[in-house]
Amino acid sequence: VSRLLPLLLALSLASSSLAFAVPSHTVEKKYCLKPTRIANTRNPTRRTSILKMSDKKATNEIEEDPQNSNNWLFGLCLPLWLAYVSNQWSRSSIYYLVDFSDKGSALQAMNIDLDFSQAQYGLLASVAFTSLFAVASLVAGRASDRYNRKVLTVASIATWGLATLGTSTSTSYNQVVGWRVLMGLSCAFSTPTAYTLLAERVPADKAASASSLYSTGVAMGGALASLSILLDDRIGWRNTALTIALFAFGTAAINLFVLED
Repeated sequence: VSRLLPLLLALSLASSSLAFAVPSHTVEKKYCLKPTRIANTRNPTRRTSILKMSDKKATNEIEEDPQNSNNWLFGLCLPLWLAYVSNQWSRSSIYYLVDFSDKGSALQAMNIDLDFSQAQYGLLASVAFTSLFAVASLVAGRASDRYNRKVLTVASIATWGLATLGTSTSTSYNQVVGWRVLMGLSCAFSTPTAYTLLAERVPADKAASASSLYSTGVAMGGALASLSILLDDRIGWRNTALTIALFAFGTAAINLFVLED
């Protein structure tokens, strides 16, 4: 027994040293890192080097995390908010640029200027927009997952701005319908790209604030659309549509130069 005790003590110390030399848990910082395989590395210097390299890699990944950006408000949320405002203003303005009363004039009422009925207006305000909008929405989500979201955002804003500009220069009902269909196609792309960007780029502790701020864009755009009546009374429906188009082009430029890619 006296001869076996030193041997047992040596084996116990060896096993304890091995347990401390090879950690069984994963080093965690922000991401869940894969454990480094160093069990077969007998050189202590090499084991230390491997652990340092893994730690440095984890630090670099954390520093490159887009959620650490402090520019989420002005470089991301506000440009997308302006896009949402422009989206709602452009699509809803047509509701306030018609007048089917006996007091309407061609300067201030699109329906009188282009000579279309209430039934035609119903088609223009609903199906002409929503038909392609519904179909495009199915494609927009997939496109947002596969392609550059900044490019999609800027292109969609510029396209519905072009559709609004085309509406302001239309000389027939059919032309307005065509521009309205194009607007439905383009307006479908802005929201999926915006929500995806906000979800990925905004810090977790600011996500609710960013989502709330962005959501107010629909109310602001609707408010501006209703205030288009005031512009219509002063400058006519064509110049009102032109003003809305210029706002869309300005919003596209802001997103082009400010929105984080």
